[in-house]
Amino acid sequence: MYQNFPDKAAPLFTELVENATGTAQISGLLTLGNISYRVAKDVDSAVAWYEKAEKLLPLTDPLVETPSYRLGRLYLVQGHGLKGLEKLRLFTARFPRSRHLARAYLTMGEACVALNNPERAVRYYRRVLRIAPHKADEINKLIAEAEKLPTSQEWLKTRAAQLREDRAETEESTSKDGAAEKTVAIADVKKISNVKALTEKDLAQYNEATVYGLFLDEVAGQKPNADRMVMYLKDVLRRDKTPADLRNRALRQYISTRFFRFRKAEEFAEEAQQMLIRNNYAEWQSELLFRLAQAQEYFLKMPVEANKSYFEYLSFYPAGRRVNEVRQRIPQVYVKADDKRNALRFFEKLVEDNQLSDEIRVDASLQMARLLILDEKKQDAIKTLEAALAYKSDSRPDICLRLEKLTEDFSYVRRALESEGAETARFKALSRLIEKCEEEEDFKGAAAILRDFSADFELPESKLWIEKKVDDLGKRGVIGEIEDLIDQYPEEPETAGRMFRLARMIEGAENTRYRSEDLFYEITLVYPNSEYYRESKIRAENTRAIRAVSELNDMLKTGVQGRESEEVIIERARLLKESLKDLNAAMENYESFVELFPTSPRLDEVYLNLGELALTELKDPQKAFSYWEKGIAASRDPFMREDITSRINRLKVFSERVLFSEKAQDIEVGMSEVFRAWRVNKDRFYALGLLETAISKLENRPDVARMRYYTARIYEDAGNYERAAAEYEKALRSLYHPGCRKDMVLFRLARMYAAQNRESEAVKWYQSLVNRYPRSRLSRSAYYWLHKYEERNKNLTRAHHYLDVLLQFRSLNPLHREAIEKKLYEIEGKMNVEQLERLKKLSSSGGGDMPYYIGKVLEKNLRDYDLAIRQYEEFLKTNPPVRRSREILKKIADLYEKKGDFVKTVSYLDMLLDTYEPSLNNFDLIVRIGSLVEDKLNNIELTELFYSSILADYQKIRNVREFATAKLKRIDEKKREKARPVRGKKIVKRIYSEDDEVVLEEIQEIISRQVDDLQDFRMAERELEDLWNDNLESLATLDIMKTLVELNMKSLQDPQKAAMYYQRWLDENPDDPLVKEYTMKLYDHYMDVLRDGQKALRLLEDYIRVHPISIETMDIELKLAKSNELLIRNFEEARRIYLRIIDTRLNDPVVHEAYFRVGFVLREGFAAYDEAVKYWQELIDQYYNNEFADKAQFAIAYTYETYRRDYTRARQNYERILNLYPNSSLQQQARDALLRIEGK
Repeated sequence: MYQNFPDKAAPLFTELVENATGTAQISGLLTLGNISYRVAKDVDSAVAWYEKAEKLLPLTDPLVETPSYRLGRLYLVQGHGLKGLEKLRLFTARFPRSRHLARAYLTMGEACVALNNPERAVRYYRRVLRIAPHKADEINKLIAEAEKLPTSQEWLKTRAAQLREDRAETEESTSKDGAAEKTVAIADVKKISNVKALTEKDLAQYNEATVYGLFLDEVAGQKPNADRMVMYLKDVLRRDKTPADLRNRALRQYISTRFFRFRKAEEFAEEAQQMLIRNNYAEWQSELLFRLAQAQEYFLKMPVEANKSYFEYLSFYPAGRRVNEVRQRIPQVYVKADDKRNALRFFEKLVEDNQLSDEIRVDASLQMARLLILDEKKQDAIKTLEAALAYKSDSRPDICLRLEKLTEDFSYVRRALESEGAETARFKALSRLIEKCEEEEDFKGAAAILRDFSADFELPESKLWIEKKVDDLGKRGVIGEIEDLIDQYPEEPETAGRMFRLARMIEGAENTRYRSEDLFYEITLVYPNSEYYRESKIRAENTRAIRAVSELNDMLKTGVQGRESEEVIIERARLLKESLKDLNAAMENYESFVELFPTSPRLDEVYLNLGELALTELKDPQKAFSYWEKGIAASRDPFMREDITSRINRLKVFSERVLFSEKAQDIEVGMSEVFRAWRVNKDRFYALGLLETAISKLENRPDVARMRYYTARIYEDAGNYERAAAEYEKALRSLYHPGCRKDMVLFRLARMYAAQNRESEAVKWYQSLVNRYPRSRLSRSAYYWLHKYEERNKNLTRAHHYLDVLLQFRSLNPLHREAIEKKLYEIEGKMNVEQLERLKKLSSSGGGDMPYYIGKVLEKNLRDYDLAIRQYEEFLKTNPPVRRSREILKKIADLYEKKGDFVKTVSYLDMLLDTYEPSLNNFDLIVRIGSLVEDKLNNIELTELFYSSILADYQKIRNVREFATAKLKRIDEKKREKARPVRGKKIVKRIYSEDDEVVLEEIQEIISRQVDDLQDFRMAERELEDLWNDNLESLATLDIMKTLVELNMKSLQDPQKAAMYYQRWLDENPDDPLVKEYTMKLYDHYMDVLRDGQKALRLLEDYIRVHPISIETMDIELKLAKSNELLIRNFEEARRIYLRIIDTRLNDPVVHEAYFRVGFVLREGFAAYDEAVKYWQELIDQYYNNEFADKAQFAIAYTYETYRRDYTRARQNYERILNLYPNSSLQQQARDALLRIEGK
């Protein structure tokens, strides 16, 4: 029930949860959480169920994984950002190999972007890249968008400035009069009863101070009502006798409320204009006019109206404090309005005004130059920027760089570096100069530039780049020498070491001859046996991890805030440990973390990893114990305490059972801990630590061979093939090896080398396996691999030998034996071809019939049609006898037809036809050529030409002549035939009113806000439903319905609800011209998506009941009849509807199909065979050239054959298909039927 009707299964699982315990109760809770999460989309209920399940589950139970992940995401949906991020962080720490890991990091990145922390979001996105490289395109876009956002520090500065402005706008006057008024107002407010019921008319009986006190009282509430706050403030501002101090405070509060806190731009603009007109633009209203212009510009997107307001400000308040800001905004608003002429005029006024500051004039010059460039006035832009250099400004370096782009004069870059100004632009100029020097290989010049200007930079990013570049330039001499040695002596054995050294030196460097990842990759390809192979392979496959480590190092050098430094060090250590396999460096990072952050809440995680590394790298269980005990003491996370405790207990059990006991049973119990860590917990490092510790302590024990084998298996799973091979070989050399099968060791060694494409080593180990253990079952795989290797190397004799030996195994699976026998047969064919080719070369007569026999072997045995065709064509050149030539031509044509090359098929069949004298025996060949030309080549002109030639050549052969004449007649009809135009869909143009346009805009706002920005699909659905309920009479309800359907199908994954929205719109709009179209869409939805035939049938019945049969509804009638016939087998109703359509007697495809289907209803449902044949015959006779004619003819023939046993009439009707419908797809079935009834 849960699978088919999950929404109806919730009560059953609720009852199960209430009455069950243990596993059943936990499963029920998780299922209820899934139903709430996936079906009902009830976030709060899902959170409640998952939290209950999480509390009941043990901390280390694998079932905790999914609820933990979903709880983190659901907390974010609920708006608990920090709680959700912390939950997901714990999830990533506890389940580092979860299938949800990539999605968790992606969600954390999106949450960080929403919380204005794009730096952390970028780090999470890059982790997704390392975990899921297939999402690279999507994640790179997100990274690019996040990097464009202001950093958290920039956002905080902007927010602080905004809050300071808000506070300045809303702070209360500290004068005694103000305090006294406030005291009186509060006292008066306390006397007023039922404040919430007050209206605008009621406020007239109170004085200004009392009304303002009501406002202050509303602000002090837990949930202030913005509308009531505005009502109080507007009442204070509307009064003429309001004291100036109180009026100014009320105006500041009004702007703060309407413009900043509870922004409603349209209402603010309307109210502000009314107040300004009422008071005739009084002096105290200057700020209100400025904010009105800002609202029109930024929020209402009305640049013309905004500029009018700005000009009014300059007119009414020429000495206002916002004058300079307004003058700067006017040309920019003209740019938004696409009025470049006026924009340039006002920018020019700003530039020429000597009273303005240099910063304002330079900013205007930059924007003016940008406009000139867009107008393709490049010289004017250059003059404007050159003039701007005369002013004192921090933008001078930026101006120089812009001039360099316009003039292509690189000297401007040097001027930008030498200018005083913004460090960002100067740093860009420095990097450009260094890059040019490196391209010209002027490393001394680059070093001189860095030496002269490095002291002028203060930003951490600039200092870090300069430090890295100085270090890079210091190595340039060595890098150049190594590069020259590699180029001059590529064959020397030292080249691998040189390439590795060079790759390590240029990691992260720019403008080098080689890339480090390319060098590492080349080492893995060219020097697979080199000592540098392993590390090169790791670094070649983990370029993203290397780049991430470099970025983390840069972050630590530039400085990070607060707890981020802890996260950076842990992330760097994790990358070194898991991706780069640099365990020593990882251990150093963890140890430095302990020293730097002795009170960190993440010490438990660090000590856990230190213990694993102590086991793996140092092989010191006592040190591991020590680290884990410290982790337990420092941990405040119950999950982590449980995990560390279980590791300590398992390590003790392993030590007691394996290290100190000699009983076989104890050793097996200890080894089970290794398997638990390796296979169940997927903790490779811990399992390796246990095994290597035991191997180091028990060198001479017989169990060491098995431990080495398992160690090699773990290394092989991890991709460390060199270490795995070393351990396998040590296990192979052991003299006494209980529990360690040497044939398995040989097999894994060989297979591992084969996976690396190191075939010479793989051959050596596979041959050792078959020589030492010829009857082992693993030898079967060895023989098969050796046969493939020898076959690839054209050594067919040895390949045949290996397969022959393999077939001697009695334990072969029958399917495998059959496949091997086929392979053996194929190899024998290849050997025969080789032998024939050799004989052909030795033959003095050129081979004679050899190509023919080689072609037969290639065709029959090897299925190599290309080579077979080549041999047959070569044989044709020897001018063989006519009989053999005909055979070869037919074979070549058949092979080309199998390959799908119908042009050559027709060509060779035509050549074959030319070898025969005209006779009736050629009829089948003529039909075949004609069918290929007409159906496969689809060339009507070529078909006409072919049958014309046949008619001319076979004029004396009656049957062929009649057939060719009929075909030519049919071709002529097809040429002259005009297809009946398909009944077009009625086009309905919907004309929306202004109110409808408003509804459409609201739909776009909801989608933009709730779907695109917040990803809150459930809230979007609720708001769209409310919009629908508020506008039931609007034409835009169709657009609301379409949006809701799309939302449920794509985002909410709820097709049932999508069908409900379709049905609601159809019920509410029965007279809409598009009712039929959306009825059919709902029908298709029921049939294709929900697979609910009963609902689809009821829908069509309801439509037909309201809309009687007509030309417009016949297709719906037809679908209704087919549903009755095929879905619910109601033949009576199907016949009634089909006959009603037939009674229209229209020459329409719907009527043709009704004729065709009613025959089957009569035959299958009523056994009325004669009546069925009658309707099919009427369809053929009355409606010439309908698409069902050949099918109806076949149905008649089949009815006579199968149901009436009248083989004479059946034969006649089958022959009609062959004669009347030569292009029908039923031609072959008709021929088969004629053969079937022959002699009956």
